[in-house]
Amino acid sequence: PDGWLSVKRLLTNSAHPVRPLIVRLAANLNLHDSPELREVYDTSTQRTLNPKLTTAERQRAMKLLEYAPFSRMAPVTKEVLNVHQPPSLQLTAVNVLASSNDPRIAPILLDHWKSYSPQLRTAVLDVLLGREHHLPLLLDAVERGTIRVADLPATRRERFTGSRDPLIAARAETLFDQHQENTELLVRIDQYRQALDGPREPTLGRQVFEKHCLNCHKWRDKGHQVGPDLGSAVNKPDEALLLEILDPSGDIAAGFATYTIFTVDGRIFNGILTSESATSVSLRRGKGENEKILRSDIETMTASQLSLMPADLYKITSPQDIANLISFLRQEFSNPP
Repeated sequence: PDGWLSVKRLLTNSAHPVRPLIVRLAANLNLHDSPELREVYDTSTQRTLNPKLTTAERQRAMKLLEYAPFSRMAPVTKEVLNVHQPPSLQLTAVNVLASSNDPRIAPILLDHWKSYSPQLRTAVLDVLLGREHHLPLLLDAVERGTIRVADLPATRRERFTGSRDPLIAARAETLFDQHQENTELLVRIDQYRQALDGPREPTLGRQVFEKHCLNCHKWRDKGHQVGPDLGSAVNKPDEALLLEILDPSGDIAAGFATYTIFTVDGRIFNGILTSESATSVSLRRGKGENEKILRSDIETMTASQLSLMPADLYKITSPQDIANLISFLRQEFSNPP
């Protein structure tokens, strides 16, 4: 009894540096229904959802909910994971959910997947891939198209194919094997590949680049830096470059996913997410145009499965044009030997 009195005194002293440890101790002793611990959870919830507090203050409050029962924790973390909340607070919510072994955290983490930034997606995948009982729900999300197979690098796919559960491993093998280009694209790639075997003229390739690529790529003092740096891209084999040109959405480079934002007043913005803060997000569009949107103005924010690079370049370029373009890219952007 005397020990419990000490715990209660520390629970009610919000300024005491060991209070988080005391909350954890009380939770591990299953004292969730005590008035003191209920008060901690109530206050932490209110402070976490209070936009007038600093992000750091809200983070500190939310971390105390890590020890709360799932029914207390879930509604708060779900609210914080929406696009209107500061990115660092969203990451705190992911970390709080990661502390739980409850299988119900997976639907909460996946509910806002399409609006997540690349950093937040990585954190969510780390959590879901960290416990085997989340893998079936994650595979469900891939099958539904909520998560693209391309969003799962090869090292992460091995978590599924190497699962101790033979049903999960077999299901993953089948699902990932089905992730192949459609027949029409394969035929087109084969047609363009044949031109790579013939002579190439980089001077003509420069004309193709200046006509079709400068909106999103920079060369010397021309163009705009919207897409990935071409210096690293051109070190890939010819066929890999060809595939990226003809099917730019097939494997979008990390950090270059396109987002679509609908605002509360009916405007629509589309571009690459370049930065985000507690109060706003910034998108970069073609020709290097930047747009800053306040989080309070956002109605929905969704990551597109399509690249900002047009997928119909084949309609206005011949196989020889692309062969010449690749020759020009290698000449101008390859790293010096």
